[in-house]
Amino acid sequence: MKNLVLGLLLLCSLQVSAQWRTKYSTGGSNGGKQKLSIGGFLKSSNYFRYTDWSEDRVAENILHANLKFNWQLNKPSSVYLSVHNRYFFGETIENEESEYANSLAQSNNFVDMNWVFVEDDKSLLHTAVDRFYYQYKGKKMLVRAGKQRIDWSQTIVWNPNDFFNTFSFLNFDYETRSGIDALYGVFNLDRRGNSSLHIGYAPQTLITESIIAARYRQIVKNSEWQLMVGQLHEDYAVGFGWTTYINKTGFSGELSYFKDMNNVSENDVFMGTIASFYEFRSKLIVHYEFNYNSNPQNTIENFYSIFFEPLTTKYITFNKYSLATLAQYPLNKFWSIGATGIAYLDDERYYLGAYTKVNLPSKWSFLLSTQLMNNEDSGLFSSGKKYLFTRIMWSF
Repeated sequence: MKNLVLGLLLLCSLQVSAQWRTKYSTGGSNGGKQKLSIGGFLKSSNYFRYTDWSEDRVAENILHANLKFNWQLNKPSSVYLSVHNRYFFGETIENEESEYANSLAQSNNFVDMNWVFVEDDKSLLHTAVDRFYYQYKGKKMLVRAGKQRIDWSQTIVWNPNDFFNTFSFLNFDYETRSGIDALYGVFNLDRRGNSSLHIGYAPQTLITESIIAARYRQIVKNSEWQLMVGQLHEDYAVGFGWTTYINKTGFSGELSYFKDMNNVSENDVFMGTIASFYEFRSKLIVHYEFNYNSNPQNTIENFYSIFFEPLTTKYITFNKYSLATLAQYPLNKFWSIGATGIAYLDDERYYLGAYTKVNLPSKWSFLLSTQLMNNEDSGLFSSGKKYLFTRIMWSF
């Protein structure tokens, strides 16, 4: 009870601080003004995991409090900070084998900015810095240093081109996806920025754990393509991606090849994703995506790790052939519904998800989602793991 009160007091204090959210200005050393903007969100998430609701239902509750600070030092320079607090309580915390709780200790960053302030057999209070970087933005360049997100993806579900910040599409309850400690630069090669060079370096103690990569990006009318090369941990990597439109139909894709630095051919991987999407006049959006992995490095025993563990690009899929279908439809300007289906074809595993979401003008939002994952060698609806998820969120 003491820990629950502590978590609630934390959220309440942040809610009070949000009431004075304004831009605070002071004189800058260059004669300009410094501006500090503060925002974020408060959120309550509730999970239920079960195979039979009346027999083996397990509940997990999470209170989120996120604070974002954007300090504009002068016209070209700024500092950005995002701090995410999560208070876990429920039956999964009482289970010593809780994958979600154990994953909090995992970090692929050079500087570990994760802290656990409360930890017992019933609750967990965790704080993480998601972003913390300095940015300089000139007329033809942008440079960032610190914990940031480097997004090179062209597709939605699987991202073989996303060398720095891969994530699991199924772990959707995280508005601010964690960044990576890196030095990153974007340099425009023409006046309009249609041609640009992107260079990133994410250091680690060992060079075989670091990431260094470069991307050339070109925009031509209603299309864009990218070519990239780099070293990702113990692999050399090359990649190619694109997005284009033919009439009103969009097509995108990402191709990547990973070559083991030690010339161990069993570790070489080619991964490719192609996607197509279309928006009807009714505002219904349909998206299809297919992924091929020539040599899966993830084992079938780690199937559920795609929910919890920090992923690297080479390990985003555990099987050879995967097919996803997504649909989203707005019932009105505030209320939308959607569904997702993923078939892991060669392993006969399936994922089904559906949701309904309400976004109010007051910046409150409500989400109800249900998910189903079948177990190996079982029917789609027989003994699979089922999830029911609810979320209430207020942004400020």
